Amino acid sequence: MYLRQSNRWKEFLLAEAIENIGLPPRVVTFIRRRAQSTVHSDAHAEKLANQQGVHLQEIDDKHLTWLGLLVKKHPMTLFLRAEAIDVANFIKTEVQRYDPEPSEERGERMIDAIGPLLDPSAGYGEGQTLADTKALLKRIQRAVKRAGLSEDFAKKVGTLFNHRIIQNIKNNDGLGTQLRRIMTVLALDPPYYEEELKNADSLRSAVRLAQEFLDNPKKDPDKVIHTFDNGYFWYDIQSHACDFEAKEMAHCGRGESGTLYSLRSGEKRKMKPFVTIGFDGTTIYQIKGKANSAPGPDLWSYIDWFIENMGVEKVVEKGGGWHPFTDDGAGILDYLQEKHPGVQFADSSQMELPLEEARIFQRWQQIIK
Repeated sequence: MYLRQSNRWKEFLLAEAIENIGLPPRVVTFIRRRAQSTVHSDAHAEKLANQQGVHLQEIDDKHLTWLGLLVKKHPMTLFLRAEAIDVANFIKTEVQRYDPEPSEERGERMIDAIGPLLDPSAGYGEGQTLADTKALLKRIQRAVKRAGLSEDFAKKVGTLFNHRIIQNIKNNDGLGTQLRRIMTVLALDPPYYEEELKNADSLRSAVRLAQEFLDNPKKDPDKVIHTFDNGYFWYDIQSHACDFEAKEMAHCGRGESGTLYSLRSGEKRKMKPFVTIGFDGTTIYQIKGKANSAPGPDLWSYIDWFIENMGVEKVVEKGGGWHPFTDDGAGILDYLQEKHPGVQFADSSQMELPLEEARIFQRWQQIIK
């Protein structure tokens, strides 16, 4: 297939190392250090990797180049008027040293040298990009050389200018947080770049896509223990805690005993949970619907399958939420007990009592209160 020149140029940019996209070297170093920190010493990224059962990967130069291009055009506060005045004073001192005697010629040289820094159209403050500041620095250095100052001094002006830029970048917590979020995703799942991230046309849209990744873990086929004809499936979370389950189900997403299992539907990063079960291999310790409610009748058959096929010997409803003696709780337990007469069903406070005896005991307690 013929590859148009514009596409070829894009691929060339992505293939080049991050140093070659026109960012100041210290900005490149800042981005690289963020990447290394994410992979090697970021506790949050390591926690997510453990939850997803993956290893953090080194972030590829291609990904850093793409990210550097987004940073380059990202609007932020990079160079303030007060900093421009500081650089102008630095240049004025050199002009005075170069031409110590006050004169009309020295005054014109001074105006020529610092003119770009005092230009109202320079746009100091919010909304600057690294591309804007790079263009501004070129104007300043050209003006310095036109004023008769040396090439070496123009480089010193560039060093001072870039130092102020870097300090503002380092002090920009928002940018650091955005980079960390994107790099965490790249370290967790490098293929997600090709799937979604590379389509981002701005740093903000890349952050949005990264957050979608973090909020919606990818379906792992190895964790699916059974799929029903309608697409619903039981999913082994392989942990006693799951932030995604907690957020989507509006409960704590944790189990005191055993592993969490989730009844879900959907594919890739579009999974939707309906029931959370805590199970240790023999005993179910919780069966939770949304917000810790009892699962509705439309979900009972899926729970029935779980009890039938997972070696369940006992069901003990523990934790906050619905109670086995309420109407909805009694309904689901009646159904499950009828389907599984060989399984022991008990309230956590009366674990050794059969279900009917436990209900009688509960009602007797209510009467004598």
